[in-house]
Amino acid sequence: MVLSSDYFFPGKPFHFGRNQLAPKTGGGYPVHGHADYAEIFLIEKGKGAHLVNGGRQSLGAGDLVFIRKKDQHGFEGRELHIANLSFLEGILTNLAEKYFENKYQFYGAKKLPRRLRLGLGDQEWVQEGFKKLEDPSARRWDLDSFLMALFERFGENSIRASKKE
Repeated sequence: MVLSSDYFFPGKPFHFGRNQLAPKTGGGYPVHGHADYAEIFLIEKGKGAHLVNGGRQSLGAGDLVFIRKKDQHGFEGRELHIANLSFLEGILTNLAEKYFENKYQFYGAKKLPRRLRLGLGDQEWVQEGFKKLEDPSARRWDLDSFLMALFERFGENSIRASKKE
C-alpha cells in the first residue's frame, strides 16, 4: 500500500504529476493500492491497459478514470502519457456527503472504477483544471473547486456521464 505521505508535499492534501510509461522504463507500472487517498487520471496520449481489481480496462487518449482508495491497480503500455491527480480520500467523501445525495456518483460502486471517454472539449476542460493544480501555489480551495466542478460536469446523473464505457 502506498501512503499519501510517501509523495504528497508536507501539509498539502493533494499531489499532481505527469508520467510517461515508455519502452525504456519497461512500459508499465506495477499493481499497487492506496492506503488513504483517491486518484483521478487522464490518458493524454498513447494506448495501454489498466490492470485493476483483477480485471483489465483498455486505455487510450481521452480516458478519464476515477480510482478509489480500495482499488488495486497498475498499467501496461508503451508510450502511455498520464496526467494524475491524487488527493486524500476524506476530501472527496466530505464534498459528496455535504453537497450530493449519492456519495458514489463521482466514481461508482462497481468492481471496476469509473471510466469516461472524453471528447476533445472535455479533455481540454480537465487539462485546464489540472494546469491550475499543477502550480506549486495551488491550495485546498483550488482542489475543492476542481472536484466540485467535476461532480457537476461528470457525475453519474450528468449528460456527459452517458459517454462512459
